[in-house]
Amino acid sequence: MAMVQTASHHLLLTHVKPVRQNEILTAMKGDKDYSVAFARSLILKTPPHLRATRKGRVPLLLSSAFAR
Repeated sequence: MAMVQTASHHLLLTHVKPVRQNEILTAMKGDKDYSVAFARSLILKTPPHLRATRKGRVPLLLSSAFAR
């Protein structure tokens, strides 16, 4: 699994498959933007076939994004 500088990024990246994690990390490095907001936006743009299958609740970090 891909790791980023903060724990919150780590939680976000678990929502996508490893291939997409690498794409997201490459985009973050290329733009030199390691913010949670940027990571979240890339994850929300992820096509369904690249999203990880998850059981249970959506973590608070993403549930707040859907409330808007």
